[in-house]
Amino acid sequence: MKNTASRTVPLEYTVAWQADKRMLPAHLRTSDNARRIKSYKRALQNALEARITPLQREQLMLFYEKRMNKTQIGKLYGVGSSTVCKTLKAAEKNIKEYIDLYMQIYDMLEHEHLCEDNELC
Repeated sequence: MKNTASRTVPLEYTVAWQADKRMLPAHLRTSDNARRIKSYKRALQNALEARITPLQREQLMLFYEKRMNKTQIGKLYGVGSSTVCKTLKAAEKNIKEYIDLYMQIYDMLEHEHLCEDNELC
């Protein structure tokens, strides 16, 4: 069995990151980014809840939180590891696209000084 203990858990694929500032991307770690961090977390939560399928969400959590490998997940679902790989890649793509768009809107609002009363910020 493949050793998964050293697998790095990207921010985009776990909910446990919320309490751990160290897992944020480097550009968000400074203290003056509190509102941006809050928006980034909201974008991630929205993406995990609404922008991926239940199957994608389940497999992401098994892979990143439970540290199961693709073969183990495939056996659990009765599919091959390549199918799991495709499912994970599709989920990652959807999450990244959503967060990128969300943060572009945030940056636009922040630039225009519209963040004070906006739900995105």
